[in-house]
Amino acid sequence: MTKKIALANKSRSNREFFDWLIRVLADELNIGGKELCGDLILPSWTMKITWEDPDGKKWYFGKVSDFLSKKTIKDLNNMLESADLKNAGLYKIRDFLLQHTDLTDCHLTALNDFELHNK
Repeated sequence: MTKKIALANKSRSNREFFDWLIRVLADELNIGGKELCGDLILPSWTMKITWEDPDGKKWYFGKVSDFLSKKTIKDLNNMLESADLKNAGLYKIRDFLLQHTDLTDCHLTALNDFELHNK
């Protein structure tokens, strides 16, 4: 078995971002996606991109490359490329993520109320 991709410790500093990253990875695996773009912007607890809604509430976002190294992004892209899980369903995708990353069931609670997309 290959070395697992280290994401668990990184998630401690910004769980909001990593929950969304896990959802994106699950969707990519489900549609047969092969690449995670470093410029992808996801919700975050803190980061460089701020948006204020009409009610004055601030929302924070960050790029994947702000939180993950080029090597980690490359490793995730290799994982996506090697996967054959198109339309395999959430349980198989969860097992795949557990096998290929150091994420635990606790991290994957981000998928509990998540609906996979097929497009």
